Amino acid sequence: MHLLARRASSIAQRTSSTIPTRHNSSVADDSTSPSLWQQRELLQRVSSLRAPPTHLHDLVLSALSTPPDHAPPLRQLALELGLNPSLGSSRWDDIQRIPTRNLNSALKVVLQPAQSHSHILDAMSGLEGVGARLKIRIAAMRMRYLDAPFLSGEHLLRVLNSDSGIGIGQPSIVLGHWLAILPAHLVRLNTTWERSVFPVAKVRKDAVDDLHLVESWIIKHHPSILDDLSIRRALMHAYASTRLAPTDVTRHWSFISSLPVASLPLRAIEHSLSSAPTLSALHAVWSHFKKDLKWELTPKGQLSAPQTFYAQHLIRLGALDEAEKFLSHYPPHGSVAWMFPPHQPDGPKMDKRNAIVTQKNRLAASELRSNGLDLEDVLFVMSVHSPFYMSARDEVPDAQTRRGLPKVKPLKGAAKAKATAKAKMEEEARFGVRAVVSQDAKGKGKSKKSRV
Repeated sequence: MHLLARRASSIAQRTSSTIPTRHNSSVADDSTSPSLWQQRELLQRVSSLRAPPTHLHDLVLSALSTPPDHAPPLRQLALELGLNPSLGSSRWDDIQRIPTRNLNSALKVVLQPAQSHSHILDAMSGLEGVGARLKIRIAAMRMRYLDAPFLSGEHLLRVLNSDSGIGIGQPSIVLGHWLAILPAHLVRLNTTWERSVFPVAKVRKDAVDDLHLVESWIIKHHPSILDDLSIRRALMHAYASTRLAPTDVTRHWSFISSLPVASLPLRAIEHSLSSAPTLSALHAVWSHFKKDLKWELTPKGQLSAPQTFYAQHLIRLGALDEAEKFLSHYPPHGSVAWMFPPHQPDGPKMDKRNAIVTQKNRLAASELRSNGLDLEDVLFVMSVHSPFYMSARDEVPDAQTRRGLPKVKPLKGAAKAKATAKAKMEEEARFGVRAVVSQDAKGKGKSKKSRV
C-alpha cells in the first residue's frame, strides 16, 4: 500500500512537471507565446496575399523587440516591404529600422530609401565580380515602386547588355528570374490595396510590350535560348498572366506541344493548362496531354496532379458542369473540392485528409477573394508552383504546442549549415528566384529541344 502511494505521488509529480506554467523559466509566458506564433502566421498570410501589407509595420516593431529564435525573420520582412509600394514612404522607415546585419550584400544595395530600378543598376557599376552583380540584379527584380510595379523590359535589357562577356548561361538565368517573378507582380495588381495605386490596364499592356521587347532581343542576340523548355514555358506563362496576349500564348504553346509529353515536367503541364485563354484552347491542351500522360505516382483510381489542374481550369473558364462530370469518376480531392459548394450529405464520402485540405483551401480562397483577387488569381497563388506557395504552406502549431515556447538549442556545424541552406532555398522559392530551374530540371536530357 505504501509502495503504491509512493508510485502514485511520483507519477503525479512527473505529470505536473510536464505541464507548462507561467512561472516555468524554461517556457515562455502563456499570455505572450500565442502572439509570437500569430506573428509568424500573420507574416505568412501577408506573404501569400491573404492579409494586407499594412501589418508589416507592427510586425517589424515586434520582431525587433523579440528574441530572434521566436521573432518573424527580419530578412523576410525587409523583402516584403520591398514588394509593397502601396505602403508609401513609410515602408522605407520600417526598412531602415532593420539592422543591416540581417541583410545580405545585395539587399543592402536594393533596399535603399527613395530608390528606383535605375538607381539600383547604377549602384552596380562600381562592383567587381559577375556573381555580385548577378545577385543584385535578381534582388532588384523583387523591388517594386509606385512608378514601376515590375522591372521594365528596358531595364532588363540594360542588365543583359551590361556585360560583354556574360556568356549564354547568365542571360538565361537572368531572363528566367525576370519571367518567373513577373506573373506574381501582376497578380498583386488585383489586390484591394493596389487597385487604387496602379492603373491596372496600363500596367498589363506595358507588360505585354516589355515581353515583346525582351523576346525580340532574345531572337536577335541569343536565339538558342528559345530552345530551352524552361524559357519557352516561362514566356508562355508570363504572356498569359497579362491576360492580353492570347496569340503569344499560343505561339509558345506550339513549341511545347512539339515536345514528347513524357519529357515535360509537371510545372510545364500545369502552366500549359493555366495559360489556356479559352475553353476550346483548354480542351486542345488536355487532349494533347492525356494521350501520352502517365502519372505513376498516383494510386489507381485517384485523381492525378495533372487531372486536378485540368479540373481547376475547367472551372476557371466557367465549365462547372463539365468539371463535375469529369470528377465524378474519382473520389473527392481536396485540391478541387474547395471550388464547389460545401459537401452534401448525400454526395460521395470524403476521407479525413482530403476533408482537412478542402477546408484549408476553402478558407485560403475566401481570404484571397475578400482581398480582391478573382478565381484566376486565386488559382495562381494557391498553385504548388506559385512563388506564393512556400509562404502559404507552413502550418502554425496547434494549441498544445502554443502553450509555451521551449528554449531552442542553437544549431552548430553541419546541422547549422544545412538548416541555413534549406531556409535560403525556401526563401528564394517564395520570391520566385528558383522558380524556373526547380521543376524544369526534371525534363533535362530527355529531349534536345527541352534542354534546361
